[in-house]
Amino acid sequence: MTENIQTTLDFIKEKFKPESKDSKFTYRYEHTLRVAAIGQMIAKKEGLGEEALIIACLLHDIGYIECVTHEDFDLHGRISERIAREFLETISYDKDLIETICYGIRIHTEEPDRTYDFDHAFGILFRWCQKAITQI
Repeated sequence: MTENIQTTLDFIKEKFKPESKDSKFTYRYEHTLRVAAIGQMIAKKEGLGEEALIIACLLHDIGYIECVTHEDFDLHGRISERIAREFLETISYDKDLIETICYGIRIHTEEPDRTYDFDHAFGILFRWCQKAITQI
């Protein structure tokens, strides 16, 4: 496990607080870990950068910590994108990868706003990871 992945795991654990007796985010934390495990399998199989996809998967639902209304939940991809960007900048992550990860996080809940390119493919990988969860 890379230092960046460990730092991201620590961050989401701090935010979701899964071991807290009354945490409403335990399921979301566990879901995030399952999505990251599937992301890692896909990255290995497809020869993609594992670290970036694992980090993206770990951060994809972090916006739930700020969701209050139904509209917030519908837009959690955008909220997650903002939180992920702020976090990734604090660990001095590669700027191009930050853009790719944040775009993928945003479009996992909405239609992409670009033509097919690597960023779009990254977002599609999120969808595959999440769909695979429902089949386990």
